Amino acid sequence: MTKSTSQQKVPKVFQMPPLGSLDLYEVTIKDLQQYMSSGQLSSHGYVTYCLERIRVVNPYLEAVIEVNPDALAIAKKLDEERQRGIVRSTLHGIPVLVKDVRNASVLTLSKTDGSRTSPRMIGCKRLPALGLCWAARSRRMPTSPDDVSRLRDAGAVILGHTNMSEWASVRSSQFSSGYSPRGGQCRNAFDLSKSPYGSSSGSAVAVSANIVPISFGTETDASIIGPAEVNGIVGIKPTVGLTSRTRVIPISRNMDSVGVLGRTVADAVHGLDIIAGKDQEDPMTHDRSNDKITYSNSLASENSPEREQSLGCPGPVAGNALPPSEKRLHYKPSRLSRTRALRLSALISPVPKDSHRPGRQLGLETR
Repeated sequence: MTKSTSQQKVPKVFQMPPLGSLDLYEVTIKDLQQYMSSGQLSSHGYVTYCLERIRVVNPYLEAVIEVNPDALAIAKKLDEERQRGIVRSTLHGIPVLVKDVRNASVLTLSKTDGSRTSPRMIGCKRLPALGLCWAARSRRMPTSPDDVSRLRDAGAVILGHTNMSEWASVRSSQFSSGYSPRGGQCRNAFDLSKSPYGSSSGSAVAVSANIVPISFGTETDASIIGPAEVNGIVGIKPTVGLTSRTRVIPISRNMDSVGVLGRTVADAVHGLDIIAGKDQEDPMTHDRSNDKITYSNSLASENSPEREQSLGCPGPVAGNALPPSEKRLHYKPSRLSRTRALRLSALISPVPKDSHRPGRQLGLETR
């Protein structure tokens, strides 16, 4: 099978070769589960493919800072479970990447001292995840963050850590978005000379560059939705308290969230299904009354394309602050709502008057 015709404009070094008879360019979680269920693909085979993808494209993108030396062994075990009829969730056997903002090393399924090395670590040192700050490199934490534990329990393969703006962009008022001393300068997946935005830079770039189907980041103010926008993917910043922040380096108790980045809305929602839930160590999650909600049930399907969907649009205050190019996009849902079962809701939020003034790029690079 030849490369997808949709890759014709993709530079040769970034093109994705087929895996056997499968074209994995822009592959979705639904596609991957179908391939694995039918025996066309194994988790071990796909994780191997993703590791090779990192080896080829990461020197250009610097999106991934280290990979899990146990990833292939974990994938093999998950394949064995599938053969016994055990499929834990829609993420069973799916490799994912997590932002390096957790104050614990989250890579391995087994408990290690963080000193393991692997020929597949693409030159990255085996270190704990600490905001990509060298000063904290010797710190060790005994347990994993809640969201990572949920991903493991759901059968996802934690493939590695992603690059980010050091200390989630709050280290200085003057900084390069997507840069960290450990990971170097992460680059935009569509234009290596452009900003990847931050602070969840590597998580967004890795998904956009087809390294993994979904990844996980954190946001205080636009650290997920900003990188998602400029890298052409979907980002979900959940309501505070919907996902746990346990062992995530804090910025704001009232604004921080762990969220998801995917190439499609459906993929991102499947990730949200897994990480949403109460955590005894995060009081902000204790008041949740929607533990049993499965968000993917709200996705439109081929069998119910006319099911009413809700879409939030910038309200009068936020909408007026948008740049002209984004204002044009703001009106498109209004036109769609006339022909489809689409219910629009205005999002009212205060926006500083100078939030889009020319030359204020650093102010938009999130914290």
